[in-house]
Amino acid sequence: MLTRKMTVLLLSLALAFTFTGCQSQKPATQGDQAKPAFPDTSKTIEIVVHSSAGTGTDVFARNIMKSLKDDSITKNNVIVNNVQGGGGASARKYVVDKNTGNAYMLQIIQPTAISRPLQNADDVPYTNFTTIANLANETLVVVVKADSKYKVMQDLVNESKNRRVKQGGGTVGSAESMAAYLIQEKTGGKFDYVSFQTGGESVTAILGGHVDFILANPSEVISNVQGGKLRLLATVSGKRLPMLPDVPTLKEMGVEVEWNSFRGVVGPPNMPPEAVAYYRECLKKVMQSNAFKEYLKNDMVAEMYLEGKEFEDFLSKENETTRHILSGMNLLKGEKKS
Repeated sequence: MLTRKMTVLLLSLALAFTFTGCQSQKPATQGDQAKPAFPDTSKTIEIVVHSSAGTGTDVFARNIMKSLKDDSITKNNVIVNNVQGGGGASARKYVVDKNTGNAYMLQIIQPTAISRPLQNADDVPYTNFTTIANLANETLVVVVKADSKYKVMQDLVNESKNRRVKQGGGTVGSAESMAAYLIQEKTGGKFDYVSFQTGGESVTAILGGHVDFILANPSEVISNVQGGKLRLLATVSGKRLPMLPDVPTLKEMGVEVEWNSFRGVVGPPNMPPEAVAYYRECLKKVMQSNAFKEYLKNDMVAEMYLEGKEFEDFLSKENETTRHILSGMNLLKGEKKS
């Protein structure tokens, strides 16, 4: 009996020792406290867009916001803030200069986030941001008037070798102008570039016969194509678009040019790692949202999800391609040719 009691006592002491031995013997300090869970749901997530409401980039941002809210991907309030000016420089400076470390701010970036800083010293390079993820890729299409004499892309290329054809597009240094430079470089043709402030102005110009062709996003011209007023000669994508299966790529037409108009999400410098991880998970869920998939389909924007090193390598390659184009166009800052 004594032996059994001693055994129980010894076991009790051992358990007590084990229990107290797992506990910290020093008072808890501030550094020992666990970090608050991210995100703080009382905070508003701000998505910064460099262009006005209704533009392609703005619509892209608002569809992300809609999915985040409607599908309850985040419990935080989400807003879109259009910070315009300076060809996007105002928005980039707002995020980088005034919001370093802000865990509740995102910005939409696309090719001008690379091209503009390469042209202007007073702008913010894309490398200053925290890369989060790329979501989509929107291409360009070669557009002529429905009754144009150019029946296929080669007709336009052949004429551009004999006379300078007029092309309409965005401002000099825009995606339309840079893709046009590549086409001329590969074919030996010559274009007279007519720049417009908006895609709508380019469409008006081609409808009015003021230019021979334009380069545009599919969503900007599809209604006029379906209405029989415009015609598509080619896409500048790597493969045919699912929504335009009968429109060949430039490469199929013998022009070795492909253009990526990416749409990604970045954060301010020094964004906390837990915020980056959180937003990547949110954006993956956005990509699976039925509403967001419908938006991509209707606007003929292709899915292209990249994150981490893959996204960084992609941006680096785009930067080198853009640098080459701008140098050839004599638009690279600090490199003016005679």
